[in-house]
Amino acid sequence: MSALNKLHNILRPIVVLIDAENVLMPDIIGGLIAKLGLKGSVGLMRVYGHQAALDKWKAVAKSFGIHPMLQLNPGDKSNSTDFAMTIDAMDLLHSGRFGGFCLVTSDADFVLLARRIRDEGLPVYNCGEADKTKVSRKAYTDFISIESVMPKPSRTNKPANNKSPLKKSIKTIATKKSKPANQVL
Repeated sequence: MSALNKLHNILRPIVVLIDAENVLMPDIIGGLIAKLGLKGSVGLMRVYGHQAALDKWKAVAKSFGIHPMLQLNPGDKSNSTDFAMTIDAMDLLHSGRFGGFCLVTSDADFVLLARRIRDEGLPVYNCGEADKTKVSRKAYTDFISIESVMPKPSRTNKPANNKSPLKKSIKTIATKKSKPANQVL
């Protein structure tokens, strides 16, 4: 790829396509956007799935402007979500508006799609579970593990009733000592 083509791709945004039936952790999006921001700007974002899967992504989709793409699966073991993502990816590829793709899935079925997009000279990033995508990583320009973009638990967000065993023990001992000696426990 020529330097001019690389520059042109950098200036165009990255498309993020999410398989909601495969990736069940919507809270990864903030971290993923931050990591992709190091590679270019994030443009269009879509999340694909049946109603129950999209319901889990509803709040995050609203917060981050992600377009939900409802798939009415005709059968229990349908791949309609995979097909919809693939068709949209090809349409978006041929629109010429985007400089890269990020497929958020641990599904190895998207390896051929990734290779096809890369054949056109565009980078394709994959965000998936580290242990499930080892074989398919070579098809992508770069791999981002879901684990690396998960929000870190903060100490201030712990529920108030989540006291340590030591604190519970101290409170129990203090309560017992404050009762009169002749009281039966």
